[in-house]
Amino acid sequence: MAYSVDAIPDNCYEGTTCLINKLDIRDEDKLNFVESQITIHKTAELASVKNFGEFDFSHYKAIHKYLFDELYVWAGEIRIVNMSKKGTNFTSAESIETIANACFKRLKNQN
Repeated sequence: MAYSVDAIPDNCYEGTTCLINKLDIRDEDKLNFVESQITIHKTAELASVKNFGEFDFSHYKAIHKYLFDELYVWAGEIRIVNMSKKGTNFTSAESIETIANACFKRLKNQN
């Protein structure tokens, strides 16, 4: 399940597509397993929260930080590199904030 990251060597271990992580896991299969275990546990914890407050982009980033902070120093931050995984391109880095704010504005207007 390799990530494809634009050529910025600070994001992956040299010669790999394995994201640099706080646990220094350099094997992609092991990192995928550990990431899934952590996020499953933390998602279950979040499911028990009764009141999230206003769900906006800041709140979304806080959830991202909560889910991934044990693994990545950039958890909760806006991505600055373009990425894809399993042939699916993620939103371009330069468009994330604009698209996210438009989506949250649309959601707010629907309520």
